[in-house]
Amino acid sequence: MTAPDVQQREFSSSDVCRMAGVTLRQLQWWDERGIFSPQQEGRRRLYESSGAIAMMVIAELRRKGVSLQKIRRLTRTIRREIDRRQKELIAGKPEVFLLTDGKGTHFEDDPARVIDLLKRSRKPFLLISISDQARRMAEFRQIDSGPARRQKRQLDLF
Repeated sequence: MTAPDVQQREFSSSDVCRMAGVTLRQLQWWDERGIFSPQQEGRRRLYESSGAIAMMVIAELRRKGVSLQKIRRLTRTIRREIDRRQKELIAGKPEVFLLTDGKGTHFEDDPARVIDLLKRSRKPFLLISISDQARRMAEFRQIDSGPARRQKRQLDLF
């Protein structure tokens, strides 16, 4: 699947759950709490590529111990940055990193600048590679649409 195909692709809740490593109930709860609300198509929740990447970043922040209150404050900024860099992220260039202390965010695409920020900081920062999340989404789409997915579905039956 080419980068534009992935960029325009919509993902179901179950797809996002598998990519982000969360449960359907977690996604629903985050939607109910206003953390992130996907598009609704009838009873189905659909996530655009940028939304799927954002959910993966949010899930990673939760795994690293960031509270939902802090995530709620960061979500709009994270979404805006992912939307702005979506084409680059899906194409795999450049590397984009999120650094956050839970209050503010820094987005960097220069590894030397990331290290400099971490060295000069007086408070701890969490570091998440947004590029890694985008690559995981692209790999998921390739696996999900190919023969490996059909084979996995057959194995799930047994």
